[in-house]
Amino acid sequence: MFWSQTFWTLATPTRKLVRTASALGDWLAERKLSPADAGKAELWAYMATQRRTPAGRLPEGAVGLTRLPALLELMGILSKQPESPADSSLRRFEEHLANVRGVTPATQASYRHYVRPFVLGLCSGGAPDWSKMTSQYISEFVLRETVWHEPRKDGSCPQCARSFAS
Repeated sequence: MFWSQTFWTLATPTRKLVRTASALGDWLAERKLSPADAGKAELWAYMATQRRTPAGRLPEGAVGLTRLPALLELMGILSKQPESPADSSLRRFEEHLANVRGVTPATQASYRHYVRPFVLGLCSGGAPDWSKMTSQYISEFVLRETVWHEPRKDGSCPQCARSFAS
């Protein structure tokens, strides 16, 4: 009896998350979207349709939604971001990483974390202005990312900037 009660208690958060993901999938299907075509904007739109409890909390069917993109990003689910001027350059860089450098999808995702804001910083309302990519810009970007954000232990930011600039 004790084991089944303990298992039931441990399984409850997992069951809630699975139910939440299922309800979100149904909502996306009603809008003719697949989870791979959805992003955070769709997630927030779904959450806006959920009625909050009198205490202001999300209902059972929406608990854990904010954690789903982080859990599913590496599989390409709920990770679609709005198109930006930098996206064509980012796609070419990811193709280079996969086809020339032969890096894993996890490494590509790690690099994407830094390269996207790096390239967006070069955009002035349109396509990236590559003349702005100076040694000073690169140094300031790396310092800003490693000082203000918790640096990754593998040195991803400097390695990523070096890989993109070369």
